Amino acid sequence: MPRLRLALALALAALAVGLVAVATVPDAAAQDKKGKKAGTKGEAKQPAAKQAAATDPATMKVAKGFKVELLYTVPQATQGSWVSLCVDPKGRLVASDQYGGLYRVTPGKGGAFPTLTTVEKLPVEIGMAQGLLYAFDALYVVVNGGDKSGLYRVTDKNGDDTPDTVELLRKFVGHPPKGGLGEHGPHAVLKHPDGKRLTVVCGNQTALVKYDTTRVPPVWGEDHLLPRLPDGNGFMAGVLGPGGAVYNVSPDGRNWELFSVGFRNQYDAAYSANGDLFTYDADMEWDFNTPWYRPTRVCLVTSGSEFGWRNGAGKYPPYYLDNLPAVVNIGPGSPTGVAFGYGARFPQRYQNALFICDWS
Repeated sequence: MPRLRLALALALAALAVGLVAVATVPDAAAQDKKGKKAGTKGEAKQPAAKQAAATDPATMKVAKGFKVELLYTVPQATQGSWVSLCVDPKGRLVASDQYGGLYRVTPGKGGAFPTLTTVEKLPVEIGMAQGLLYAFDALYVVVNGGDKSGLYRVTDKNGDDTPDTVELLRKFVGHPPKGGLGEHGPHAVLKHPDGKRLTVVCGNQTALVKYDTTRVPPVWGEDHLLPRLPDGNGFMAGVLGPGGAVYNVSPDGRNWELFSVGFRNQYDAAYSANGDLFTYDADMEWDFNTPWYRPTRVCLVTSGSEFGWRNGAGKYPPYYLDNLPAVVNIGPGSPTGVAFGYGARFPQRYQNALFICDWS
């Protein structure tokens, strides 16, 4: 699934170390093998030799005031396709292979005495993460991987700076009868601005989690004056509203509050400095040119909000009073990472901007 690779990496890593390029290439197994010879066991160091297949930053068109530095080329043959990133308390990056494990990245530094980027595979039996977050002295991992899908808490019990304990906080399942999650399953996990909770983002193939409280009126009837026109390709056949959801969750994963619903496939979200939550929701590609087509769009996710995703022709148009319109309509696309520019080494005009990434 290439849509989740580079765009997400750019969005999240940018806030950690300036503007960082992290690329996955299909033919770099030799590079990884050479790197392991230079490092310790289980650790790959980026060799000084010319990289294979990664985009040369010198070929990129970069806005004034920005600099792009290639820190590491992900060898797809041995480390897969990285689809999620977060920053740990020591400023290192933690990344997840879409179908594999977790990797910890210590970015290299330039200057008169440059150091190489190092990558180590974390020795914990967890991966396939589409959401990663360090908070409350733990690494929270949202796994989107079949019957292992769920919200997990990973901790370092023996204090040796290496995660060693994995705890399942809540399992995620798909809709019956098939029960699959796929690309529209559970995604991002964020720290709530109140500093006391998590926020978890789930796409529309994720069945509603059993919640303890709800800000959303739990009424999702779909009355149609004319016969229903379901999705023409049979996508999510028989699945009714409310669609993708956003939850607020206690750090121990026991208390779940349903905060907002009605999304198609919002992969990521971000809080603004004043505590407002924004997300970038996906369109349905083959609805294009139909009356019910809804473009990819940036949404202000308010308390108790409904954004009107329904199967096929049942989607709510923005003028319906019982759902909210977008803040900005974008057009056809495939949303990935979302981040505000707070604290980034960007020109001043970009530091308060919302960045949205789209693979297509």
